[in-house]
Amino acid sequence: MRNLLIMALCLVIVAIGVAVYVGQTAAHSVENRETYVVEKGDTLWAIAINYAPRRMDVRDYVYRLRVVNNLTASATIHPGQELVLPRR
Repeated sequence: MRNLLIMALCLVIVAIGVAVYVGQTAAHSVENRETYVVEKGDTLWAIAINYAPRRMDVRDYVYRLRVVNNLTASATIHPGQELVLPRR
């Protein structure tokens, strides 16, 4: 019985440690993300031309913009909308 309690306590401690680590990692990645606020007349293509890394194909960056922001191929972006820019 005592061994069972010790094992349960160890599992709880490990679970708390994992939860704290995951929470810190998620918060850290949100703080370091780069965002862009859509302006009137913007298109994903125009945003990609301005923010894609030098040697990256603009089409690939547009695709990454869609994936990171959960946008479908037919999605429309609107002024004021905040987009997460893919990491370079």
